[in-house]
Amino acid sequence: MKSIKNAVTIEHTVNRSRFIGLLARATTETEAMAFLEQEKKNYPDANHHCYAYIIGEGLTIQKATDDKEPSKTAGVPLLEILKKNELTDVIVIATRYFGGVKLGSGGLIRAYAKTAKLLVENAEFAVKTTYDNLVITIDYQHSTSVERLIRSEATEYVSSYLENVSYNVTITHDKYLKFVDMIKDITSGSAKIDHITTESRY
Repeated sequence: MKSIKNAVTIEHTVNRSRFIGLLARATTETEAMAFLEQEKKNYPDANHHCYAYIIGEGLTIQKATDDKEPSKTAGVPLLEILKKNELTDVIVIATRYFGGVKLGSGGLIRAYAKTAKLLVENAEFAVKTTYDNLVITIDYQHSTSVERLIRSEATEYVSSYLENVSYNVTITHDKYLKFVDMIKDITSGSAKIDHITTESRY
């Protein structure tokens, strides 16, 4: 699954109805609702603020709302575009100013789907990566070789030189097992390796 790097906005017109779209990163329902409230403040005189969001790695939280449009003509089309593009931790909001021409159910579905499609087409994507955080403690005699390995493999690290040398290391999960084996090889098994946490982030 993937999310987006930065919020995206677009605007388009269908039969004189003005559609303003926002696609934003939201990792909780509270964050999603904050974006919605801000859009309502930005466009207080709009006729509709329809939205959909998906939150969680397993797409565990999903919601779609038509905001007084006919049932399933707004929120569901927005949600389906998010699902089709395998996006999560995002909210899409489509604000509509009615232009005086009724679009009908089919026209509304196409218009709201187009809003979401345009937003996705203009978005930059971010893929969630899993990281392991370790503390590695070694004798000084191995520090040169170990630090060379850490510099080449770790995403980030902080070193500390006291009685022994210790490193707080962050490494991508796919490298974890091989990295630990290499540390053990370099230090002939003398390194103390503590796995602190595993985390996922964009």
